[in-house]
Amino acid sequence: FISLGEKGLLCADHEKTVRLPLLPAKLVNMTGAGDAMMAGITWAYTQGMTLEQTGLVGMAASSMAIEGEDTINGELNVDEVIKRAGL
Repeated sequence: FISLGEKGLLCADHEKTVRLPLLPAKLVNMTGAGDAMMAGITWAYTQGMTLEQTGLVGMAASSMAIEGEDTINGELNVDEVIKRAGL
């Protein structure tokens, strides 16, 4: 998984490579965006999600992180991330 900034996320495994477009979000604070993305990716991977689903969960967590004023967005939780990812 490689963040492409405003161009989305590059996801790859041994079988394929996929570029996912950026999820819409209102930028308030960039602090923790990368950490939230990696946490989402790690969680989704451990749940056995597909490559695309894993990338979407990572981007959803990151997009929620940047919308909060605090270092950790208090609205960031598994249910909301899954909903934001469209899964």
